[in-house]
Amino acid sequence: MKDNRFLKIQYEDAVELAKDLLMNNVGMSDIVAKTNLNEKEIREIIRNKDTQLNDKPAKLF
Repeated sequence: MKDNRFLKIQYEDAVELAKDLLMNNVGMSDIVAKTNLNEKEIREIIRNKDTQLNDKPAKLF
C-alpha cells in the first residue's frame, strides 16, 4: 500500500510540474524529459486545464 501511495504522490508532483512548465511555454519534449510523463498524459493535462478555464464564470469587473 505504501508503494502505491508513493507512486501517486510522485505522479501528482509530476503533473504539477508539467502545469508549471506549460504556463511558462516550455516545449513538449522538455516537459516529457523533466517530468517523465508521456506526451499523451501531458495533452490530457492541457485538455483538463482548458476545460477548467472554460467552465469558470466570466468576471465582469
